[in-house]
Amino acid sequence: MNRPADEELPAGPGDWSANAASITTDRCRLIPAQASNLPEVVRLRADPGVRRHLGGPVREEIVRKQFVEMLARPRAGIYWAVRTLKEDAFVGLVTLDDHHEGADTEVSFELMPEFWGLGYAAESVGAALAHARDTLGLPRVVAETQASNTRSRRLLERLGMRPERRLTRFGAEQVLYATE
Repeated sequence: MNRPADEELPAGPGDWSANAASITTDRCRLIPAQASNLPEVVRLRADPGVRRHLGGPVREEIVRKQFVEMLARPRAGIYWAVRTLKEDAFVGLVTLDDHHEGADTEVSFELMPEFWGLGYAAESVGAALAHARDTLGLPRVVAETQASNTRSRRLLERLGMRPERRLTRFGAEQVLYATE
């Protein structure tokens, strides 16, 4: 898609970036998302497998608009691009942001299929949860996933999150997990 010349992507994170430290794990880096990640995020959000439990693939123009808005939002959340240490390959996104209901902070994640089943989700989401607890001092973080998304549910449970309740949102049964 060609972008109008007057539409500019923000150069980097908004005012919330004071809390958006880069995090290095054994095999990957979580780096605050920036405009240069847009082509990778377009590829991520267009993938039918990635979006299977997230409402389906998203068109490029919508991803572009959402990404520009995300980068421009002051102190709304922390959005990390996850990259491998060795090859600097784009693994996906991990975020800490307001939950839909507004009372809690939610961790969410989307990884490229080539990194599924290799431990990158546990490593990067675990690092984000540790950052929320140890750096931000958050006593509670939630995650919401479709009840049918058994891989994500198992991951959340391995990371110490426990199912709190079931609800219907986005036309599907969801499970809300929490760290406390």
